[in-house]
Amino acid sequence: MEAKVLKDFIDKNTRHPYHDGDTYENEDKARMAFLHEAGYISKVETETTVEPEKEPPAEPDKGDAAADTNDGGKADAKGGKGGKDGKKDKAAGGEK
Repeated sequence: MEAKVLKDFIDKNTRHPYHDGDTYENEDKARMAFLHEAGYISKVETETTVEPEKEPPAEPDKGDAAADTNDGGKADAKGGKGGKDGKKDKAAGGEK
């Protein structure tokens, strides 16, 4: 809960000084009521924030091409297993 400070005071629990215009926050309803009745803080404003519901994580697309390869990810972008033109390069034991 929070309220606007109307009169300077030092919080007896935290020893923190509050000045006119500051925002005082505390979850202790009795403490907030006391400070309000004594004229130190304005009417208590309760926070009514509601957390938005979180969307479940998106599932991977079943038609994803990368997920459908059965070569263990060894194929190049053209679908071959060799060099730029799909043929084995000399280092792999083939000739160009």
